[in-house]
Amino acid sequence: MKNKLVSAAFKSATAYLLLMTAVVILADLYPPVKSFLANLTGHHWTAKGVLGASLFVALIFIFKAFGKDEELSRNISITIASAIIGSLALLIFYLAHYFA
Repeated sequence: MKNKLVSAAFKSATAYLLLMTAVVILADLYPPVKSFLANLTGHHWTAKGVLGASLFVALIFIFKAFGKDEELSRNISITIASAIIGSLALLIFYLAHYFA
């Protein structure tokens, strides 16, 4: 029970990392998405930050309410792997975009 909040935070961070990676790539591929985000807060990066932070906090509460007390080291490993995968995806996307 004591690791439930921490596990929820790591699960939420994993979802945040994967979703934000997808949103960044999608916004650069499709200008209407970038325009939509910019119209929300005045700049597309600000909108990504606000949406990401809101998602992170909301998912913590959802995962804490409906999740179970899992092994913490597993959740940490999954979050680290998600950060690496997201970073590599963005690196590959921007390198391909730059050299195209």
